[in-house]
Amino acid sequence: YFGAGVYFTPEIRYALAYANDTRKTPGDPIIIASEMVLFQPYPVCDLSLKGKHIANRSDAHVAIVNHEDNLIIETLPCDPKLWQLPDTNVSNTLIKVSPEIVVNNIHILPRFILQCRAPDTPLTRAPPAPASASTCPYQAKCKSALQNVVGTDFTWSKVFDETEHGKCFCGSCFAGLDFEDSGDPPMRHPLPRGWARFGLKAGLAIAAISNAFDTFHVAYHGTSPQNVLDILKSQLGIAGDAVFGGRIRVTQGHISKPYRRMNLYTNQEEMFDPHQIFVTPSMTYAETDAFAKKEKLEDGTVIKVALQLLIRPGAYKIGQETVRATGKIDPYIDNNALEWYTPERGSVILTGVLVKIIED
Repeated sequence: YFGAGVYFTPEIRYALAYANDTRKTPGDPIIIASEMVLFQPYPVCDLSLKGKHIANRSDAHVAIVNHEDNLIIETLPCDPKLWQLPDTNVSNTLIKVSPEIVVNNIHILPRFILQCRAPDTPLTRAPPAPASASTCPYQAKCKSALQNVVGTDFTWSKVFDETEHGKCFCGSCFAGLDFEDSGDPPMRHPLPRGWARFGLKAGLAIAAISNAFDTFHVAYHGTSPQNVLDILKSQLGIAGDAVFGGRIRVTQGHISKPYRRMNLYTNQEEMFDPHQIFVTPSMTYAETDAFAKKEKLEDGTVIKVALQLLIRPGAYKIGQETVRATGKIDPYIDNNALEWYTPERGSVILTGVLVKIIED
């Protein structure tokens, strides 16, 4: 109706009307409450953007629609003169207006699932997660480094999970196999030896709801420590996306324009477009200096950071390394299968931040 994207409204009354209207099975209506970031919304006054991508130089479409309360039949953009009049009599007809917002996935952070119940229905509260029992000095040093990078403007325990999905892969803590298989169909990924992982609660919740732990593939994304906080706020995006701090740009020295190439994994010619999300199943490849930049902190500690994620099978292509390696990069993965790339933002779920201390 008002563009291709995910639709939201700040009015729970209007959202509830949709929940009641679209419910196909018995039970209470469900509303997903999310946080959203808008930088340059585009006003929609007609249906000319129906089915189209977000307008150029904008990151959202916003339409003010009129409707009958609790009845969703066909909502159309109303006259801009009515935008400031929530419930207005026009020609003896009660006009109810509500905003609809169309955005891309990268601007959305789901926070709560609201289940609408009768007032006398009892509610239960989940027990709090147990505290982390890790006493590894290396993991503690990595945590301190990550706190230095992301700052202290938020409550750590609300963002990071150090229990089930927080794990240290240093030589003292981890003595298992070097690799695991994940997803359906299974794909192999080497484990991040020498790194400490801190789970991301928002992504872990999305992965659990999506059954992604059983069906998606594990991959990694190396980045600069300076980028971590912005990525956590906006998720992994594509060059050109409007995010916290401006727009995503192709890193200097990386491929910046589409070109035709021979894909050495498929042995077929393809149009290679750098305006996609790039990840890798290899931690060794993700931590190369081309992707994971070293940073020296104020206390003299030198670190690298990377992101662990889940990516939907079938949503990405596989291609060769692009760092001009002269030898085999990862003992478990062929050089021609080191890069996975997708244009689908919603097919990538961030599940953890990885930190590594670089010793002199």
